[in-house]
Amino acid sequence: MGKLKGRAAVITGSSQGIGEYIVKAFAKEGAKICLNYVSDSSTVLAEAIVDEVRAAGGDIFCYQADVRNPEQIRAMMKETADRFGGIDILVNNAGLNLEGRIIDMEYERIKLMLDVDLFGDFVAIKEALPYLLKSDYPRIINNASQLAQKGADTMSVYSAAKAGVLGMTRSLAREFSKQGMDTKILINTVAPGAVTVGQSKTVSQEYVRWLESTLPLGRMVTPEEVTPCFVFLASDECTGFIGQTLCPNSGDTMVY
Repeated sequence: MGKLKGRAAVITGSSQGIGEYIVKAFAKEGAKICLNYVSDSSTVLAEAIVDEVRAAGGDIFCYQADVRNPEQIRAMMKETADRFGGIDILVNNAGLNLEGRIIDMEYERIKLMLDVDLFGDFVAIKEALPYLLKSDYPRIINNASQLAQKGADTMSVYSAAKAGVLGMTRSLAREFSKQGMDTKILINTVAPGAVTVGQSKTVSQEYVRWLESTLPLGRMVTPEEVTPCFVFLASDECTGFIGQTLCPNSGDTMVY
């Protein structure tokens, strides 16, 4: 415990699913947290997490903002920096997966996924940069997916967006680590396999059964097996990692 003590973190899309587990894991390690959520329907969930973390002695608040909206995200970053004296860690966790064959998918759904899953990461990074560049401890951790590496039937848009996240991470890692930069931001990615919470609940049970039958471990990963990757990449232990992808996925990509 205490690996992130005193560090200020913004975690997007963190009122439920894997995001909730990341929030609680960071809080347990002493981070000060801005819990981001987007929809009115998630307000109760977000506030319940805040109450739980505060009851355990954590420093946290929640902020409703859409990662597709630069003005809203800019305001959220400023509020976080004003409360905590800066921002040290950004976790891009907000995501959306609408399963469907490309021939049947409306352009609006395609654009929505690309906007949330890729454009939203760029927005959060751009708006966090003025604060991260002042930090002695800057970290960006993007949440991608094993589908970025292997693809899947009926998930071409989601896979493409998450593949974009991997490319963005590697490219920005080079930008942020150039010789002569006063601040070198460590930016890395976690690419989980199907997790037993969150978006895996939105896909068909037929797909889940098929997926588990293909995995070397024979099951999906649990959030408790994924969140240590985020804690590690946010900690002092990850100083040799930049532009890397950690893959807790039950061996999913190993079979390809």
